[in-house]
Amino acid sequence: MKKTVLFLFLSLVMIGCKDEKNEKPSEKAAEETQMLRPNDHECLTLEQYDLLPTTEEKEDWLRKYGKAVCDNILFEATLKTHTIKTGEFTPNPSGSLKKDWSDIESMTKQYSVYDRYLSFDVDAVKKKINSIKIVPTFDKKISCYSLALLRAIAKENNGSNISFEFIYATIKAGKETIIMKVTDLNGKSSYYDYSDEPMKKNDPIIMRSVKSPL
Repeated sequence: MKKTVLFLFLSLVMIGCKDEKNEKPSEKAAEETQMLRPNDHECLTLEQYDLLPTTEEKEDWLRKYGKAVCDNILFEATLKTHTIKTGEFTPNPSGSLKKDWSDIESMTKQYSVYDRYLSFDVDAVKKKINSIKIVPTFDKKISCYSLALLRAIAKENNGSNISFEFIYATIKAGKETIIMKVTDLNGKSSYYDYSDEPMKKNDPIIMRSVKSPL
């Protein structure tokens, strides 16, 4: 009898471990989000995030709580932070790389908004972008974009299969970076930069620009 009970117990444990192992990342991310915000009335704002003084603290906060921020607040903030105008950069499109939203979505849909970032394999000498890739964390030394920003752009375009072009460009006192050119179905283009967050002059705690993990 004791052996039978022990066998049943071990069987249940093994089944539980198997189910956990087979759980898809997208399902796990969705469950974690649901735990943080059971309904839309309980989602977070970015007030605490805005008060953090360093890039590292901001990235840590987003990794822990970003999935619980109200979508409308998060998407509006990411677009505002990263949008740039045509006169603010000089493009070098000879080594640019084009991708449709469907390509990017298929690479990223299993992750929640700040579990991973989109970055690039590049030839720095030729200033050529060879491919896009997923990196595990925000890195202020390279060009990388949050999944929240990419999804905000897609949502702004009603989920259409819009075109993304990643371009080497020179901005702000000769700094080189990779910007995104997004072309909608009507042919209108918008530009986004791996950017610094604006200084908040009305807040004595934050008087300097920081790299934006948003």
